[in-house]
Amino acid sequence: MKNNNHVYSELPMGFGAALMRNSAAMQYFTNLNESKQKEIIEATRYIESKQEMKNFVSNLAGFQSM
Repeated sequence: MKNNNHVYSELPMGFGAALMRNSAAMQYFTNLNESKQKEIIEATRYIESKQEMKNFVSNLAGFQSM
C-alpha cells in the first residue's frame, strides 16, 4: 500500500468528500502515482461548485477503464 499521507492532506475538502462518495474514482485516484495525484488535486482547485466537483470525480472513475 502506498504511503501518500502528505498528498491526502492536500486534498481540497470538496474533492475528498466527492471521492468518498464514488468508490471507483477513489480506487483510481489512490492507485495513481504521487505526481499524477498532485496534478488532479491542482485541477480541482479551479472547480467552483458541488456539481462540477461531482462531474469531475465521476469522470475520474471513467478513466479507470482506459
